Amino acid sequence: MTTKAGKDGRFYIATDDDIDGSPTWTELDIVEDVEQDSTKESAEVKNRASDEITMLALHRKRQVTCTITHTPGNTVYESIRDAFENDSALAIAVMDGAVATVGSEGLMMDVIVTQFKRSEQLSQRMAYDVTFEPSAAAGTTPAWTEVSA
Repeated sequence: MTTKAGKDGRFYIATDDDIDGSPTWTELDIVEDVEQDSTKESAEVKNRASDEITMLALHRKRQVTCTITHTPGNTVYESIRDAFENDSALAIAVMDGAVATVGSEGLMMDVIVTQFKRSEQLSQRMAYDVTFEPSAAAGTTPAWTEVSA
């Protein structure tokens, strides 16, 4: 098993199809840090049958956040900006390698952009903090995917 550095991960966007179809993936190469948050709601179970309090797993919540460099003219940047402004969905793939390489794995989901926050610090480059969350209108569920032959 090979340890991978964060810089070797790949972030992809598709605007032409959902993850259940045949999306055309375009790499977002102006991305800096990427964070994938997967949490699960739980319910406490306690009754007279046991002295232990146990937990019941319920719904998962997925969220991907990233920082992208402000790059007018970059088509992927513009797709993200437009998806935020127009409330339209995108497909994303956050992979540990190239999306077409057998063995690469990561989270794929149809999303809406819920945050598109611009930062203009005096001594830094302009950048956006972007948050992607699963789209309820998509009809697909987020999926952990491993690329196979």
